[in-house]
Amino acid sequence: MTIKRYLIFYIIGLCTSSWVFAKEPLPTETEDTTRKTSPVVTSFDIPSKKLSWRDNFHFSQIPILHSGRVKPLGTFAREYLLVLYEKPSLPDMSAEEWLAETLFNPKASSNIPVFKIRNPEIIDILNIKKNKKNIYSFNELSKPLDKAIDLLNKIKDKPEEEKDLSEKQLLNLYIKVLSYFQLKQSLSLILPLFSME
Repeated sequence: MTIKRYLIFYIIGLCTSSWVFAKEPLPTETEDTTRKTSPVVTSFDIPSKKLSWRDNFHFSQIPILHSGRVKPLGTFAREYLLVLYEKPSLPDMSAEEWLAETLFNPKASSNIPVFKIRNPEIIDILNIKKNKKNIYSFNELSKPLDKAIDLLNKIKDKPEEEKDLSEKQLLNLYIKVLSYFQLKQSLSLILPLFSME
């Protein structure tokens, strides 16, 4: 994805600035991500008030190239979440917070329900547990979709005019889940592969 090519250099620069000047490492999965940070003046003109690490990095204002144009990372996050969730934010999390969680804490973000499935036939085909809102996380969908890979390949090979609505929606869901997987792996180069705890 284009974001992987451009975003990683911004994040590396931002992380380096934090480690060198603030001596404040990025939070691990077991740390409180809302902990207090030291007010530090860097090239990003961080205001001298207590902020979360996401605000501290001016995360939503990082410019990226996506779909042929430069846009703030916050705009990308809202557009991306709109495709998956059909809304530009989650009930208890903004799009920027969701994207930050996805990039910096992919293990935890995989449990956040963001994939809406409106067609009950898709739920039956994947043999997943129904819930009231029909919204599922990556971890809930990845294995069922993997088991359905032969069916998905058959659908993919069908002429477009021969695919029924359920087949199109199932294939579209697979593409969304795969796209999300690629997104959450975008910073795998600089994230630890395992915990030293």
